[in-house]
Formats: sequence, C-alpha cells, structure tokens
Amino acid sequence: MSLVRQLLCGIALLLSLLPFVACAKQSTHGNNGLREVQDFRLVATEMRQKNLPLLVEFHGEGCPYCRALEEDFLIPMLHDPAYEEKILIRQVQLGIDTEIVDFQGNKVSPHEFASRYGASLTPTMVFLDTDGKEVAGKIVGFNTPSLFGGYLDAEIEKALTNVRAKVPSQ
Repeated sequence: MSLVRQLLCGIALLLSLLPFVACAKQSTHGNNGLREVQDFRLVATEMRQKNLPLLVEFHGEGCPYCRALEEDFLIPMLHDPAYEEKILIRQVQLGIDTEIVDFQGNKVSPHEFASRYGASLTPTMVFLDTDGKEVAGKIVGFNTPSLFGGYLDAEIEKALTNVRAKVPSQ
C-alpha cells in the first residue's frame, strides 16, 4: 500500500508540473527566427547591402491568424535558402506601448507606423523599399492556406523586381 501511495503522489506531482512545462514550451516560440524591428534605418542598411525588399508583418499578441501565417509560411521562408536572395522579413507588433525608429529616423509608436500603410488589422503584410515606400501589393489577413503561398510569392517577386529596377545590383 505504501508503494502504491508513493506512486500516486509521484504521478500527482508530475501532473501538477504540466502547466509549467506548457508555458516553457510557449516561451521558446519567440525564438523562431522572426525579428521585431526596433530601428528601420538599420534594416534599410541591410536591404541596401543585399539589394532586397522588406516584408513587414504587422501582428498582434494572441492573434491566431498571425500565428498560422508565421508557422505555415514566414518561418519556413526564413529557413529556405531560395528566399534569402529575395526578401528580408521583419515584424512589428501592434498593441504594445513602445517606440520604434522609422526610415527617416523619427521615433513613432508601432500603431502610428502601421497606420501609414493602412495596417489596422492583423496580420497585414507590406513590401517596402529602403525609403519605406510600398513596392508591391499589401496583403491583409490570412485565409485559404492552399492558395496563400502563390499569392505571397507573387507579391515577393513583384517587390524584388521593383527594388532591383530602382537600385542596380552591385
């Protein structure tokens, strides 16, 4: 009986730790390769060096569509060598109280920066050149995953063509 009681106590202890394990697993999701922008001037320097456009995903904390977009498309793109020569990908989180530096060096809220591009819903993706100008169509929302990849690739190609037409390759 004592052995059974010890076994049950051990199982109860393990079950009580499950919420902590789940929280630890969720916190590692932030280290998925996607980077939040703090200063767009630094990103513009990288864009110029690589002669690439920028995909900015405006996302919200707890947004299930943002999470699906990231897991199904953006994170895999970051790890696919074919995209390294096509696009830089960064994020701006909406709904937080912080400041970022825009392409002109001005400190603005993420909301103010997003409103410049008409990004009031999450997720919204915009494709920008080194001056912060849109170089392809904005993508608002995430639905029909089976068709979304083609739509996303078409806008990436359009952004890349427009950036390379403006700035000759070095």
